[in-house]
Amino acid sequence: MVNVKINFRGLDVAYFDVLEMGEKKYVLDSNSTTPKSYYWGLSPETLEVDLIELDSQ
Repeated sequence: MVNVKINFRGLDVAYFDVLEMGEKKYVLDSNSTTPKSYYWGLSPETLEVDLIELDSQ
């Protein structure tokens, strides 16, 4: 697990975004966000999301 601080704002729709960290790029899937209580307006101390590494080729 890697801890990364990102700016994350609440949305009421699913979205995908490309994050660049160092030399690598990742796709962030907002549907994977946990805990789901975040969508109810609660502000958890930490959020977890799935990142898929993009191939550099």
